[in-house]
Amino acid sequence: MKKMLKSAIVAAVAAISMPALAAIQTHSFTVTGTGGETGGGTLVWDDTVTASGSPLSLANATSIAITITGGVAGAGQSFTKAQCTFLAANSTPTFAADLNFSCNNGTTSFSGFMPYTASYGASTLTWAPGTTTATTTSVPTLNEWGMILLSGLMAASTLVMMRRKQG
Repeated sequence: MKKMLKSAIVAAVAAISMPALAAIQTHSFTVTGTGGETGGGTLVWDDTVTASGSPLSLANATSIAITITGGVAGAGQSFTKAQCTFLAANSTPTFAADLNFSCNNGTTSFSGFMPYTASYGASTLTWAPGTTTATTTSVPTLNEWGMILLSGLMAASTLVMMRRKQG
């Protein structure tokens, strides 16, 4: 009887749970330089940490990947989040206000100084914000009835445990 009751309670809680959605946002951008450089990259963040419309800090970015070729870059330079010390990325997810980086991969460095541009040796790089795509992930949660039921079960189990200790 007790096993059947436990199974019924677990089934009821599962039936009234509702998934919430979290999204990992990936913004792709392109780069051009006054010295003939071209390239692009991606900026990834979790929208439950940085809400839409908020500025994205370097600490809250999940990853950064930038590749620049031609011009001063020659055969190519790549940069990751670990090689960056600054990120000004305002107005997620479109970055309509700012998208600047300061990175150094040990061979080459660049630093942003005004919206969408960065100095890169003798060149100036210009960032062109692109598109943002979201990868949603279902996060299991309980609705208000599930929380009420769960609270009631916890209270009942506490009473049972207290009575067992007294008897």
